[in-house]
Parts: sequence; C-alpha cells; structure tokens
Amino acid sequence: MKTELIESLDFTEEDYNEKIAGEDVASFNEFIDAIIVFVEQNGGTLEDAIIMANDTYYQL
Repeated sequence: MKTELIESLDFTEEDYNEKIAGEDVASFNEFIDAIIVFVEQNGGTLEDAIIMANDTYYQL
C-alpha cells in the first residue's frame, strides 16, 4: 500500500520536506507509515489513506 499511496498523493516527498523545514514534525516516511497504520487499523482503503494524507498535508 505504501508505494501506491506515495504515487497517488497530490504532493511529493520534496514538497513535504520543504513545508516542514524547521518544524518538529514527523519525517515523510514516518508520516506515510502513520497514515497507513491508522487506515489499516480502522478498516480503511487506499482511497481513504490518500484522502487523509492529502488533507493532513494541506493542514500543515
């Protein structure tokens, strides 16, 4: 699921890293892994993970 999720995002790892520069937040890989764990624990789908990751990114 991780590869499919990353390929489907509205942003790249570089975009994420630029946005969080200087902030004390999760790395890109930690961010993606946390989304996957949350979605899998709640019976979600890849589409749910994409929506959650994109929404969270834009709220940063």
